[in-house]
Amino acid sequence: MNRVKVVTLCGSRKFAAVFKKIETDLALRGNVVLGPVFNVGGQLTAHEVQLLRAAHFKKIELADEVLVIDVNEYVGPQTQKEIAYARTLNRVIKYYSQGESAG
Repeated sequence: MNRVKVVTLCGSRKFAAVFKKIETDLALRGNVVLGPVFNVGGQLTAHEVQLLRAAHFKKIELADEVLVIDVNEYVGPQTQKEIAYARTLNRVIKYYSQGESAG
């Protein structure tokens, strides 16, 4: 049996619909997909934001690959930090805008 690939999705939360589609596509190809938590109910506190960011960096640590959801090549400051962190871990980084597909 082939080893399952772990893919972490990174990108702006404003592309939530794209995240959901890609998450489903990758999962149906047999990947384990880790992504950000999308807040659907109200404003998060600063503490909650920090908790979610820390958890997302852990997801990057667990990943074999990082797929950056950069619709129209948009990469915000938080995503830039996540990419830089993934590079320090020597993770494979792919970009949605370049037609790259993880897994």
